[in-house]
Amino acid sequence: MAEGAFSLSLVREQAIRPQTIWELKSQMLKKWNLVSLHRGNESFDDLGGPLEPGQAWTISPGGAGENPGLFRIEITEGPGSQVKILNKPVPPAFKESIGFAQQNMYARATQLVGDKEPRAHEFSVQLRSFDAAKTGAKVGLAALLAMSTALLKKSIRGGLIVCGEINLGGSIEPIHNPVSIAEIAVEKGATALLMPVFCRRDLVDLSDDMATKVDIQYYSDARDALLKAITEYPVEAGGDLRRARLPGQPGRGR
Repeated sequence: MAEGAFSLSLVREQAIRPQTIWELKSQMLKKWNLVSLHRGNESFDDLGGPLEPGQAWTISPGGAGENPGLFRIEITEGPGSQVKILNKPVPPAFKESIGFAQQNMYARATQLVGDKEPRAHEFSVQLRSFDAAKTGAKVGLAALLAMSTALLKKSIRGGLIVCGEINLGGSIEPIHNPVSIAEIAVEKGATALLMPVFCRRDLVDLSDDMATKVDIQYYSDARDALLKAITEYPVEAGGDLRRARLPGQPGRGR
């Protein structure tokens, strides 16, 4: 079926055009009454409104032959004490990132979620792909923020893509292709991009046109990223993020 659509597109348009292929394949499916066909118009611009608590947009940098791709991580919490990934089969690279996020949530709970006890909650995790990329590699920071917002009942700002991997020790790992990630964010219609601060020098190579289309913000660690990602947080000391309080955290002494 696909080969026939490609051939007809070449005959009709002298080129392989997505719109022509879509029309031809739709006609074939309707004629043979095989399946119904829906053409989605989803883009980040359409889907980038306010997120539910526990959701985060992220771009995986790819690797091992896979190109970077846009994903949405969706996490819900309830009674229990484990983390379950609902995707079947579970992409190994994504499982690794979730493991990093889980251990950092446990180790840094006070910094991230105040007096809430993440070990007393069960997290159900789902990875949704919006590109050809499927592995969900190196998206641990976004997963950690999704877990945190699920507990805090706070939302990540609409239009924001969070990028970066966090290791077991809590350090943020380097991103080898930050310019490509920024270009994808612009292509998807993101309004803001949250990146590790050490990407700042590499992003000097981002074209002026691209740089004017997305607000690139930087974070130094997981707590800094969370404070810059969520829509609302109590801030002391004239808006100084270093002294910001997350829900459930005690006020700082003067």
